[in-house]
Amino acid sequence: MGREPFRDLMNHVVAFNSLFQEIEEKAKKLEQEKERLSYIEDIFYNSGVAIIITDREGKIKFFSRGAEALTEYKRDEIKNIAMLFAGELDFGRFVEGWGGKTAYIHGRHDKKLVQIFPSKIDGGALIILVPVKENVDIKEINDLIKNTPFGIYILQGDVIKYANNKMLGVLGYEEKDVVGHPLINFIHPEDTRIFKKGKTAMGLRHHFEIRFVAKNGVRYAEVTSTPVTYMGEEAVLGTFIDTTERKVAEEALYMSERKYRQVVENAVEGIYRITVDGEFLEANNSFLNMFGYGSLEEISEEIENAWNLYPRENEVKKFLQIIRKSGKVRNYEMEGR
Repeated sequence: MGREPFRDLMNHVVAFNSLFQEIEEKAKKLEQEKERLSYIEDIFYNSGVAIIITDREGKIKFFSRGAEALTEYKRDEIKNIAMLFAGELDFGRFVEGWGGKTAYIHGRHDKKLVQIFPSKIDGGALIILVPVKENVDIKEINDLIKNTPFGIYILQGDVIKYANNKMLGVLGYEEKDVVGHPLINFIHPEDTRIFKKGKTAMGLRHHFEIRFVAKNGVRYAEVTSTPVTYMGEEAVLGTFIDTTERKVAEEALYMSERKYRQVVENAVEGIYRITVDGEFLEANNSFLNMFGYGSLEEISEEIENAWNLYPRENEVKKFLQIIRKSGKVRNYEMEGR
């Protein structure tokens, strides 16, 4: 092989390695998003609001400090047991139709009367419990709702009657620019159909993903809307979680993988990936054609260990030693069969 073709080949290899690194970085961002969600859970725990998260069977998976104070149970004691509501409870109907209603919840020493605000989330429900008692500090409750780490709005007709700080922060506007204006003004035009579908389901809980048109761009959200009574009139209570960072990371990872796939599949050089144990993970058409195979499955069935493509065991052993020590190898030549 001449010097110029070899240099071109190595440039392609370096480009492929860069694509791999880009994909790995995007995958790490998804892991960072999981850490962010874990951080949000910590905020929920320390917020002072009584918050319970359950699975689809109603078993408790998360119990905030506010819920601990309300019930006098610790979250380690309560995790994975059924909900604490007194009497029989159909969990599915509860999530769909109990927004704003009151019920008794079992505490360690007695029953507590609470107002319930459940929201459907993936795989279960997020439930806010507001204690109902004499001389309740309404200002304190309002402050907790206003500053809770997820978005809350109240809608009557098409008009926003209330928006908490999180919603205002997501949209990037002041309260005067949001409250009193139609919610549809802040919804992406392509998602208005989803919003209108939710309106036709009045009397039912509705869970959907939507894009808000914020002051500084588009924001993604998972929304749950619940029919409630507000100021003596029918209204919709909306709660949402901002999922923008997760969506952006997922899209970036998808585009990187797509770019990598196009480059690999169209390359004239033979490219393949294997594990250190010799298991084939992928191979492009150029590589398969070199060895006379029609598919990855075919070469995997006939050659159980990809290292058998290289007859000199000492070269393979040296290659693997370098991989295990430094994590990468460049410009390493081995003779193939």
